[in-house]
Amino acid sequence: MGLGRMGVAQTRIARYYGTKVVAGIDCDAEAREFFESEFEVKAYATPSDVPQSLWNAADVVWITVPDRAIAACAQEVAPYASHAMVVHTSGATPYTVLGQCGAMRGSIHPLVNCPKKECSDSSCAEVYRYVLYAIDGEPDAVKRIGWMLSRVRGIPVEVDADKRSLYHAAAVFSSNYPIVLADITQKLLISCGFDDDLARRASCSLLSHAAYAVAKSTPIDALTGPAKRNDLPTIQGHIEALKNFNDGEYVEVYEALLRMAQAMCHR
Repeated sequence: MGLGRMGVAQTRIARYYGTKVVAGIDCDAEAREFFESEFEVKAYATPSDVPQSLWNAADVVWITVPDRAIAACAQEVAPYASHAMVVHTSGATPYTVLGQCGAMRGSIHPLVNCPKKECSDSSCAEVYRYVLYAIDGEPDAVKRIGWMLSRVRGIPVEVDADKRSLYHAAAVFSSNYPIVLADITQKLLISCGFDDDLARRASCSLLSHAAYAVAKSTPIDALTGPAKRNDLPTIQGHIEALKNFNDGEYVEVYEALLRMAQAMCHR
């Protein structure tokens, strides 16, 4: 239930590994049309529209909607899925939000950026291969989720309900916010005379090399630049230049990250 990026990605992975998907559910007509065209599987607007025979054929029900909608969707699904395992894919939300929906309940959150809906099944499967998944749930559900992930070469890590928000905040730092920093980098480079393509290539190169360095060592060993060297004249030059760019909107971001980098260097 929920045919956005995550719902489509899980359907692609299922098809790639030979698991049958019996139906999709989404209130958005365009999402249903894409799903039906792409997978040749009927999509319905609400759980009550799905024939009972299809519900009976489903042994796992995936709820892949925004966090704020999970509880309401679980309530809608509950009358039809009492025999099935029900899982959601939120990183920040404990499995208990599912209430009494399903015979067993759990959550599965992949630690990877969700690919675009238009990617191929094989490309999608490659993105998710050997990825860490934060899982949570009732004991039988956790056991079954572990088996499911072994089939798609995923690596399960149990994250307790009371740690889900902290876990998800950690994921956002490494997954979402580097993209914000790339946007800042590109804007600054364009103002220095780079064209759009060169600015994009430069920021992507810097990010990928930084990620590679962290993968091969530790954050403190991978860190370079004026904060690590304690090059105060260069740092002050950066701040003054940023004050004169776009009404200084990036000064606060720079100074906050500078403080964090300096703190790393003095551990």
